[in-house]
Amino acid sequence: MFYKKLVAALKSYGFEFNPYDACVANKTVDGSVLMIYFHVDDCKISHTSAKVVDEIISRLRNDFEVVFEDGSGAMKVNRGKRHESVGMSLDYSHKGEVHISMSRYVEDLCDTFKQAQLTLDGGFIEVKKRSRSSTQLTAAPKNLFVVNEECEPLSDAARVMFHSIVAKGLYFSKHGRPDAMTAMSFLTKRVKKPDRDDWEKLKHLVKYLESTMSLPLILSADGSDSRACSLVTCDGTIIIISLLSACHGSHVRVL
Repeated sequence: MFYKKLVAALKSYGFEFNPYDACVANKTVDGSVLMIYFHVDDCKISHTSAKVVDEIISRLRNDFEVVFEDGSGAMKVNRGKRHESVGMSLDYSHKGEVHISMSRYVEDLCDTFKQAQLTLDGGFIEVKKRSRSSTQLTAAPKNLFVVNEECEPLSDAARVMFHSIVAKGLYFSKHGRPDAMTAMSFLTKRVKKPDRDDWEKLKHLVKYLESTMSLPLILSADGSDSRACSLVTCDGTIIIISLLSACHGSHVRVL
């Protein structure tokens, strides 16, 4: 019901919704795009003019704000170069770039895994492996796609924990850590019947995340008329190839 009301209100303000994302709407004001995206009742609004932003905030406040006797319910407005949104820290302080960090979310996942490991230590045999430096770590081990059908399955308790941790990882990998997507893509397919090997692969990912806790996703645009495609290698490296429409060449960025 709230979604329908918000959509109706934004349309009445003259916004048009993005055909690919039902939670993003745009409107051209004074020659620049006024964009609003929302998650439930949390909205992010951007425009080149602070006055235009003030006006849309005022309209939203008039239509949706309900202040109770104890003062609760008042709309909270956060301005500036840094924002928190659905677990992401958005940093616009770098010219022409936005840095997306999910370090607190990643830290929570690592802590959850450690707790699960402690809980299940009695049922696991620690496998001694040659240690690797943080510079050698990758999000996915070399044997990521190797499945041993004879490997010992996890207990019911371990399977539930495995599923929960992988679900957490799927969320942050899609929002701010695409370098973990290859590993997560495999692990999500193993949640129904995970085995000991799968737990070790998850452990490998957690160790990588611990060593890259504060690694941000950096997005930027140079204003050129270009199309972009992305490639993900088996170790989780993201390669973005921007192909200029005029075919003058290609630009490659490795994240």
